Amino acid sequence: MPTESYIHDLFNVETMSNDRRRHITPTHRIGRHIAAVAILLIALAACHYLPPFGGIRGGLSGRLGGAIDSLVNARPDSALTLLNSIARDTAKMSRRDLMRYYLLRTNAENKCDTVLTARHAALMRRVCDYYDNHPSSTPQGDKRVANDRMLAHYLLGRCYSDMHEAPAALQEFLNAAEAADTTSTGCDYKTLSLIHSQCGGVYSSLFMKRQSLEEDMLAAHYALVSKDTFTYFTLLNLIADDYGNLGKPDSLINIKKECETFFRKKGYNDFAAVTIGSCAYAYLQKGMLDKAKDCLDIYKMESGLFLGNGEVQKGHEIYYFTMAKYYMADDILDSAQYYFRKELTNATDNNNRIAAMQGLAELYGRLHDNDSVAKYATLCYALNDSTYKESEMAYMLEMKASFDYTRLQKSEAVKNEQLLREQQTKRTLLFLLILAAIISAAILRTTQKNNRVKIEKLNSRLLEYSQDRQELHKREKELADFLEKEERLRKYLNELSEKYSSAVIRYREERYALEGENEKLKRDSDVFMKRIEELKVESATKTNEILNQKGLIERNLQIISTLSEKVKGYESIHPEFKMSGTGIGRLSESGIFSPFNEYLHSMKRKPSRQEWANLLNKVGEEMPSFKTFLTETHHLSKDEYKLCILLMFNCNPGAISTIMEKSMPYVSKTRKKLLKKLFNKNGQPDEFDKMLRTIF
Repeated sequence: MPTESYIHDLFNVETMSNDRRRHITPTHRIGRHIAAVAILLIALAACHYLPPFGGIRGGLSGRLGGAIDSLVNARPDSALTLLNSIARDTAKMSRRDLMRYYLLRTNAENKCDTVLTARHAALMRRVCDYYDNHPSSTPQGDKRVANDRMLAHYLLGRCYSDMHEAPAALQEFLNAAEAADTTSTGCDYKTLSLIHSQCGGVYSSLFMKRQSLEEDMLAAHYALVSKDTFTYFTLLNLIADDYGNLGKPDSLINIKKECETFFRKKGYNDFAAVTIGSCAYAYLQKGMLDKAKDCLDIYKMESGLFLGNGEVQKGHEIYYFTMAKYYMADDILDSAQYYFRKELTNATDNNNRIAAMQGLAELYGRLHDNDSVAKYATLCYALNDSTYKESEMAYMLEMKASFDYTRLQKSEAVKNEQLLREQQTKRTLLFLLILAAIISAAILRTTQKNNRVKIEKLNSRLLEYSQDRQELHKREKELADFLEKEERLRKYLNELSEKYSSAVIRYREERYALEGENEKLKRDSDVFMKRIEELKVESATKTNEILNQKGLIERNLQIISTLSEKVKGYESIHPEFKMSGTGIGRLSESGIFSPFNEYLHSMKRKPSRQEWANLLNKVGEEMPSFKTFLTETHHLSKDEYKLCILLMFNCNPGAISTIMEKSMPYVSKTRKKLLKKLFNKNGQPDEFDKMLRTIF
């Protein structure tokens, strides 16, 4: 897994040169037009006859040196061309001008991103010795010499830095910071800011996080004193990264937001996008997925680091890792797998590859794919082991460089003592190397042993898992066979049960029949005769009752006949009061249902809303109790009420389905539901039809 500093550094805006913290300031862009005029004037002077160097008033320590110094800061490539043009006169220069020449030339090469070598380091050691021992080397006095001394030590530190001698580089950067005269109004605070930034870079490479933060804060302070706000906010970016390295994501986010606001205000949207993009990992650590996604979207759309095909530029593949971590946190594992594999494919360094492998191992762990987990864990272990060996070798080289630097600082006046110390140093170095090798071997052996134990445990778990899986398949097959046998047995038992039930029923019927016959045969003839006598008595009694009922029926028929005669006579006098049967009968006679019958027979048109409304109103008038019972007492819906009316008109389910434009299952289901709702009874739909027509 990559460290937080690694993640923040890859998102950082400062990836512009071999100088870890080369600042881009507005003057690099705005000053180009101004610098062009100075370049033209100086180039004209260089292209024409140049008098002997001593003939130029003040030499490089005068106005010419000041002009070239300004040109170095604005256009270092042009300044280097100019300095090369006067290289032929170095033999005629005074020592003061020669040291000044070496200082300006090395500074110009440094700003042109030239890799400084041992040759540059030898020259800069001479320059540092000169400025350390000649405090009044310029006409401007102590103000300028302090700045030159600071710049000389800084450039010597840059030489050591390019030569990968971190301890020597750090010592020279500290010497440069000590050489600064911060009490003077002419102090070069921009260079001092850059020196502290370089110290922070060295401390960061040595994983000294708090020291790196302190140096970056000093660098930002001096950038603000020099009124270089762009550099100030660029350094604030580094301070935010230092807070991220110290496990303070809140501080990182707050500072990055402040930097983003400044860059957008100044029109540097690409810097702002890269700045806010580095907040994505901090938001993921805090579980704020939406804000992390917003940061990643801004980074992709505005940073300018993506190619036309959507791929991120080389050196920024950590973007894929952050996207994968976001999708892992959001439980979108297929997208997370895509970005982990993309990072693994496009990675340019081992840190990215290790991060991708660890991410894939974690992802397959969540998917319970133990084979893939073991695969990527093994690959990650092998690559991590290789990276560890490389870092150990680099550490050994840094230790060797540190001892070499100490050796080179010994005085020539004490050569015998130096020889003894060199021997002691060699013995100590050998001892440390042997000790480091032993420790490394012990660590490596312990790590390998632990990893071997882990792999053995993992293999044993995988073997157990495989065995359990095989056992599970075996049990599942046995269970399937058992269920199949059980099903066959159940069918056989059902058949036996049916045969047994039918046999029992036949046996009981035959037994009851035989018992009845036996009972009849056993009856006593006297009892039979006695029963005959009783039946005779009962028959005589029933005969009397029937005669009485017959007389009553005749009287009622006579009364009904009389009343019918009266009604007919009344209706002949008042025909408007003639009765026409029940409510449904009257409705049928009224023809209100004719459109519905027409629809059933012709299928040319369906009943209109007005015809439905007329039918509902007519039913309410002729059968008020029917309407009250259904709509008010039981609160039937409109469709349920219509269905009941159609049933009262003796419509079958097919006709109801056609008139109401509903499916047959709907009609059946509704009738069954109404049987329960109106009559609190469970049954078939036909029972509801009969009960509804019986009541009304």
